Amino acid sequence: MFELLTFIIVVIVVFGLVLENIRIKNKNIELMFMLTQSYIDTNAIKDQITKTDDIEKDHLIKFLSDTRDLAFNHIENVNNHLLEFKKVIDDETLNTNDNSLNNIFDAFNKLKNIYPEDMPND
Repeated sequence: MFELLTFIIVVIVVFGLVLENIRIKNKNIELMFMLTQSYIDTNAIKDQITKTDDIEKDHLIKFLSDTRDLAFNHIENVNNHLLEFKKVIDDETLNTNDNSLNNIFDAFNKLKNIYPEDMPND
């Protein structure tokens, strides 16, 4: 009788361990799929970041190129206005008529007009 009881207990324990083994195996398979999905997601995010970085670099290069062109155009514009102002000053210092001061003042006002709107005109 004792041997039968021991046999039944051993069979129940072995059956329980088999069921636990199957449960753990299924959990491992589920975790393997989750790990694979996280690896795929990580690679997708890395690719997206790389593409975003490339796009941001392109935008930065375009911004720098555009601002450089604007700066060169502004410098050229200021230089032309300064040369015109110098010419008026040179011409008017040779002339000593009553209109020379008005011409210099008009040339100076033209020179003041090249200031950007957000800069003070002092």
